Amino acid sequence: ELLWDSLRSSGNLVIRTEYLSVVLQCANFVNSQGCSELSVVDQWFREIQVLPGRTHPDMRMQTGGGFILSCTKICEGIFEHGSDVPIVSEPKESPPLVESME
Repeated sequence: ELLWDSLRSSGNLVIRTEYLSVVLQCANFVNSQGCSELSVVDQWFREIQVLPGRTHPDMRMQTGGGFILSCTKICEGIFEHGSDVPIVSEPKESPPLVESME
């Protein structure tokens, strides 16, 4: 939550942690703030044992490698290229209301 405000519009956020609960809290937060391409990926790391004449996965391995959350921050409004300050245009006057003819 502390880093979200300092992230520019269209900025990418990537978080890696070993705990699913932390990833879910972050995913709920960024989803409520406005993001696109939100994904949570389970990392799975497998060591390979390489010996002369044979290669195979290490049989005594840990199964969990952690989780990666990634997303892109989006903001409403029109922004000048490279700026986080929205361009505010003069509000257009609304057309006059037409009274109904009864």
